[in-house]
Amino acid sequence: MQLKIFTIPMLHSDAAVDEMNRFLRSHRIVDFDTQFTNTKNGEYWTYSVKHLGKADESSSSNTTSLAVKVDYSKVLDAATFSRFSSLRIMRKKIADDEAVRAYIVFTDAELAEVAKLKEITVASLQTIHGVGEKRAEKYAVKMSETIPETSPIKA
Repeated sequence: MQLKIFTIPMLHSDAAVDEMNRFLRSHRIVDFDTQFTNTKNGEYWTYSVKHLGKADESSSSNTTSLAVKVDYSKVLDAATFSRFSSLRIMRKKIADDEAVRAYIVFTDAELAEVAKLKEITVASLQTIHGVGEKRAEKYAVKMSETIPETSPIKA
């Protein structure tokens, strides 16, 4: 496991944020920690990223590090897209509450897979690539409340 540290200034941070986002998209992230630092030189966010290396080390193509924008309204059927949209709203609220970026909570690709699940449980969330035990345990109940028809406990 490797560790990468990003220090992003509060002001004029676009380039640093873009660099971190490129890194996150191209690596297999294990854990992510955020800390706010206030120094005499300015205010910074420090991100500690534990990762396993490149997401697709077997490919020599440069396109692996570029994000492909997916239009989920075209990829998912209407019912699944409706669930996906509800999950995105839930993710935004969680991200705001936890003061992190939305993709830290779940990526769109992960939410699309969650929206396809018949039943949302800790075990079913762990079947999704990129979702580990901690996130599954932390968000399973909130997700099943967001999409009641996927709750394992029927009211």
